[in-house]
Amino acid sequence: MRPALLLLLLCAGRTRAEDKLLPTDLLLPGQVLLNLDYVYTRVDEKLSSPILTRPADVTERGHQGLVTLGIGLLERVEAQVQLPYVFNDRVLVRGDTAAGGLALDSLSRGQGDVSTQVRFALTDPQPDRSPKAVLGLLGVFPSGRRKTGRPEIDLAGARLQDRDMGAPGDGVVSYGASLSVSKAFEGAKPYAVGSFLRGGRARHNGVDEYYADQGTVQAGLQLQASERVTLDLSGLGFYSGPEVHEDSGARVRVERALGAGAAVAVIVEVAPRIFLTLGTRYATFRPQIVDLDAGSRVSGLRAFYPNAGLHVLLGGPGSERPLWSRY
Repeated sequence: MRPALLLLLLCAGRTRAEDKLLPTDLLLPGQVLLNLDYVYTRVDEKLSSPILTRPADVTERGHQGLVTLGIGLLERVEAQVQLPYVFNDRVLVRGDTAAGGLALDSLSRGQGDVSTQVRFALTDPQPDRSPKAVLGLLGVFPSGRRKTGRPEIDLAGARLQDRDMGAPGDGVVSYGASLSVSKAFEGAKPYAVGSFLRGGRARHNGVDEYYADQGTVQAGLQLQASERVTLDLSGLGFYSGPEVHEDSGARVRVERALGAGAAVAVIVEVAPRIFLTLGTRYATFRPQIVDLDAGSRVSGLRAFYPNAGLHVLLGGPGSERPLWSRY
């Protein structure tokens, strides 16, 4: 599953309805929401392949920043745009072959593809109304640089290939939809978010690529711990369809995958309409064949995504006029 799409599909609410940060609350006309998020990626798994004498250890460590801007357009309509930037994403593979130890070291860095979402309220959008339902239309568009890169390869202590840094852009257009529902109770707000993103197609280095369809389901509960602190707990389910992609000029087929996970976050209102979020997400996938032709398989995948975010709400109630009318 592509990291940028996973983060988009995992988009969920933050805190109280009156502050327009729950997944079923929309921004008022002229109201603006700015999110600045940092995500650390830690993935560990095992890789089995006919060329390996035993499963290899695979680790991925990455640092990513996300800037999300939302604006209220109409009483029941808002729009969002998200720009990701990968500061550093490193994948290291260490295993043994009949010829000796094998090490592959890959690195990517740069701007990812832009994600957009237009959301429509299906129920009364007023803060004191419950239950609520919101429909979202999703889109991912090429804006980052597309470059597969090459790993540094060492075999039995000898350097076979130098590393060429890659870039995180996919170069394809993806689209989909999401549905969010919630119900407010005294001190607690259960919610659910379902998202589906249709994979795109591209041709790269002579290979016709078919990106996987992606789907997630998130069911959570927000608990009001105090006047300024909210606790968000949720369970996650993932689906990633089969895909075909290019790797060093070769055509690689990947089978579909299913996964599950959980998320926890603490949201603190540090000032009026300014929120700090600290949390983490955990995901695991069943064993998956990642190269159907070569017989390569990954298993024991465990992914952690510790994250921190700053969320600033501008305009709306308490302002003399909408934000955009001030200029």
